[in-house]
Amino acid sequence: MQGFQLVRRNIGAIPIIDPFMKQVGLLSLLTEAMGNSRYAEAILVLVKNVMIERNALYGIQEWSAQYEPTLVHGGKFGDGHLPVVRDRSG
Repeated sequence: MQGFQLVRRNIGAIPIIDPFMKQVGLLSLLTEAMGNSRYAEAILVLVKNVMIERNALYGIQEWSAQYEPTLVHGGKFGDGHLPVVRDRSG
């Protein structure tokens, strides 16, 4: 069989966190407060990161890459959502 590739993705605690975020309507509340749905989606990714692992801002994209994309950010998270911040410690 050619054309198939097995890719392993973590789901972690995201399936536990998501229902609570949906129940309180966090995305719609953030969208209303921010006036921009893309910013609200980025904040949701940051909240999930803080609840699960708490990385520095420059490590968010690397952190989210280890999880199933549809769980972390609905599969639509990219460079335009968060500013690129480089580690300046080294």
